[in-house]
Amino acid sequence: NRLSQVCQTSDELQAGLLLYLYPSYTDLPDRMTQQLCHPNAYEIFLRLRQIDGLSFKMETEKHLIRARDLIYAMCGNFSLMMALLLIRLHRIQQFEDLPESHLDLVAKQSLHVYAPLANRLGTFWIKAELEDHAFQILEPDQYYQLKKLVAKKRNERSALVESMSRQIRQTLRKAGLSHQVYGRYKRFYSIHEKLQKVDQQFERIQDLIALRILLDDVADCYAALSYIHEQWPHNEDRFKDYITQPKPNGYQSLHTTVTTLGGDDVEIQIRTHEMHAVAEFGIAAHWLYKETHRCSAVKADLNRSFKKLDQTLQCVYPMTPQGDILELPKGASPVDFAYHIHTDIGNQISGVKINNNISKIDTQLENGDCVEILTSSRQNPTKEWLNFVKTHKARNKIRQFINLQKREEFRREAWSVLEKDFRQAGLNLNRMVRENRLENECQQRKSQSFEHVLNCIGQGSLRSQEILQWFVDAPNEPAALPIIQPKNEKTLSSIQKHFIPGKFHVGVEGLEEAATFLAGCCKPVPGDEIIGYISRNRMIKIHRKNCESASHLENDQLLAVNWIEFA
Repeated sequence: NRLSQVCQTSDELQAGLLLYLYPSYTDLPDRMTQQLCHPNAYEIFLRLRQIDGLSFKMETEKHLIRARDLIYAMCGNFSLMMALLLIRLHRIQQFEDLPESHLDLVAKQSLHVYAPLANRLGTFWIKAELEDHAFQILEPDQYYQLKKLVAKKRNERSALVESMSRQIRQTLRKAGLSHQVYGRYKRFYSIHEKLQKVDQQFERIQDLIALRILLDDVADCYAALSYIHEQWPHNEDRFKDYITQPKPNGYQSLHTTVTTLGGDDVEIQIRTHEMHAVAEFGIAAHWLYKETHRCSAVKADLNRSFKKLDQTLQCVYPMTPQGDILELPKGASPVDFAYHIHTDIGNQISGVKINNNISKIDTQLENGDCVEILTSSRQNPTKEWLNFVKTHKARNKIRQFINLQKREEFRREAWSVLEKDFRQAGLNLNRMVRENRLENECQQRKSQSFEHVLNCIGQGSLRSQEILQWFVDAPNEPAALPIIQPKNEKTLSSIQKHFIPGKFHVGVEGLEEAATFLAGCCKPVPGDEIIGYISRNRMIKIHRKNCESASHLENDQLLAVNWIEFA
């Protein structure tokens, strides 16, 4: 009956009944049963059965939160979530019929995953039932010991509930308020949790019983509260107004605690019938009341809860073979999955198995997919991956790897160009790098590393000539290459000092071509012993060796030169 109340369509109801008859640990229905089902109903049933058979890690709170989100996302709407909760509740209530191998798993999932989901939807009675039955299965000794403690004064508590209920009915009847009053006992698992907070001292738990009052509208709720506070003293610290400030899951009620003449504390919950329906069925009460009950402020709160919970549906929750659940954006691929686990796995993904089937790495993952990443050390990310990945991490790591590859190419190209330019200027690039002269100059002039400068040269944003200029204007490397004797030319060891224009030129050791000019201070002529000096305009100035100006030049600024006669 409850299943028919929460399901929105006949297909959902049929799917729920099929799951009730054919849980995940049994065989699928026979072909005849399948043919009798509506195709859409059978598809929903298979989805619910997949959820029912999920096996996931429950070691940390993060694991549990992901498991709840996965189940909710796979259900896709509130009515199927409610149907799943009701079926799970019925199953754990009949736990004697469960296979021994599934008993602990069903109990743990019910306690740590399904009960919090029921709380998220505001169905507290389902939450409490799941917790109590799971507690009975997982901790039977503590459960039955607690049951004995509660039973010791059950008659006294029952008498107190009956007495308080009778007095409240009389008070509200005199006030002319239409009402219903119910007694409520604290659940075993709730008592178990509270005992842990009071050092296992059972006598310190005062709120073992509570009363619930249902009225027609909100005004009657506040009126009833005032009459009750007039008749019994109440504890201000324990008063809660969840009508004006509902809980995130839509729960609304007034909570107050009064003290009887006998000194007993009794909690009283006051709410409308509509609020009670929400407390029973949570957000699913929206469908139960949308036609037969008037709209109220609770509808707006429920809609806000809808939107908040619907954020889960914007994600996808695939799993690792070990049962770890990942949260990824809708449309995420195995590449996103791989990078979420580790950058190295993402960089080396070569294939993927989804639910034990080989699939493409650009396949869109679905909720509950079991994903196994295949890797190869020879695999590298490509630009094409950027067309389908969804996560920022995957996109950034792919770009980072591609840029690193480009950076290596830029570095090789820049080094080749720079080495050639330095060689032509008579400088030894390798030696200067070893001596950290390039690194120091780059840091001083550009506030960047030499590696970064190489990358800029390779990209074309910086000219190699600019780097060379730093060392043309500053102390330079002495030439390290042997003297090159050009063909059809001869070196003059002793030439007359009379200069014959056009017949001689100056050769620079280690360079095949070099721009030279004669210094104006000493005006050397062929036959003079000469030296070369790299000037600020990158041309080599030729001085006589005995030139006074040349005597002030540092040795590492000088180049070996000689006169060459054209053949």
